[in-house]
Amino acid sequence: MKIQYIKTLSEVTRSKFLLLSVLIGFSAVALGLYEGLFNLVNSLLALCALILMHIAVNCFNSASDYRTGIDKETEKTPFSGGITTLVEGNISYINTVLIGLLAITLTLPIFIYFSYYLDSLIVISIFLIGIIISAGYTDFFARNYMGEIVAGLGLGSLPFFLIFYVQSGNITSNSIYLSALMFIPTFTLLLINEFPDIDVDKKKGRKNIPILIGKKNAVYVYMSSNIFLSVSIVYLAYATSLPLTIAILIFPSLLSLKISHNIYQNDFEVNLQDMKLNTLAVHSQFLFLGIVLIKSTLI
Repeated sequence: MKIQYIKTLSEVTRSKFLLLSVLIGFSAVALGLYEGLFNLVNSLLALCALILMHIAVNCFNSASDYRTGIDKETEKTPFSGGITTLVEGNISYINTVLIGLLAITLTLPIFIYFSYYLDSLIVISIFLIGIIISAGYTDFFARNYMGEIVAGLGLGSLPFFLIFYVQSGNITSNSIYLSALMFIPTFTLLLINEFPDIDVDKKKGRKNIPILIGKKNAVYVYMSSNIFLSVSIVYLAYATSLPLTIAILIFPSLLSLKISHNIYQNDFEVNLQDMKLNTLAVHSQFLFLGIVLIKSTLI
């Protein structure tokens, strides 16, 4: 019984996707180390807050997809199609929502601490934006062509910046540059994972970039976003105080060229292999960034 409960909780919170939050936190903390602004306690608290917010988004998304019937009709893959645990009756809709609300509630003392410790409106502002994204992602943003944008902000730029910022209350040029670029990996991650669900999403009222401009143009957006990321990384390596070895980040983003070619060859359909490669590329970008910064700090 306990095993089934743990499995259900894991599915409804989509725990396998939480690794992304850990890697975002790892890379942001690594930047703090590199800039000489590291604070262990604040880093751990900020990472906990990010994971809790991610859990909340996943729970609200699971509940909404069940309520609207999306999860009953989508074809399930490890990266798309939602979950079946609510459809199968393993957990109720209301309990799923309550888990999400509990996760957000648990972040409150963390942000109160940061607000007091840093005496900064930046923390409060990002916290409020995080709540808006968590509560409104599925039922508002994902239905108004903004899902990919808030994913890039809420699980890319903003948490990277915040986890760096709360270590000392300082803002550096490198933190601004990298926070802005970290929008792209999660933006493109969601963009590709939306392809298999286009028909059901359209039927159930979701509105996203592939639906708005079509699969072919969405692939061009995906490819050009990653090319821009690669060019920007090369620029940062040579024009800022970041280590030259940061240029290694172009290799994960260049995987997008192979993925784009695969999708083109497959008549603009995304298969499981494409989603695997894209997920690997996104996770590798945050992982490589953290490793490069830590290695440069220790040298």
